[in-house]
Amino acid sequence: MRAFKNPAVKGKGKLLFQIMPTGAYARKVEKKLQQEPGDFGCGDFGAGQSTAYFEYHPAETKAKFLYVDTGQDEPLFDQDSIVFIAD
Repeated sequence: MRAFKNPAVKGKGKLLFQIMPTGAYARKVEKKLQQEPGDFGCGDFGAGQSTAYFEYHPAETKAKFLYVDTGQDEPLFDQDSIVFIAD
């Protein structure tokens, strides 16, 4: 996991994360992607061609994360609208 920066996501206390390969595996994935399009190396929940990340709001809940994948509809999605409500 690494911190993910997305200027469209605003709100105090929101933490964003993204699954990314590292080290030798990251270099192997990058080399393969230069030759042909494909998987970015971390499966369905890792970095990909669309904007995708995990969002965590520790002030709202300590036990919930949200996986966000905007796909091709990023201009239609308000990333700042996500809030967790009490159970």
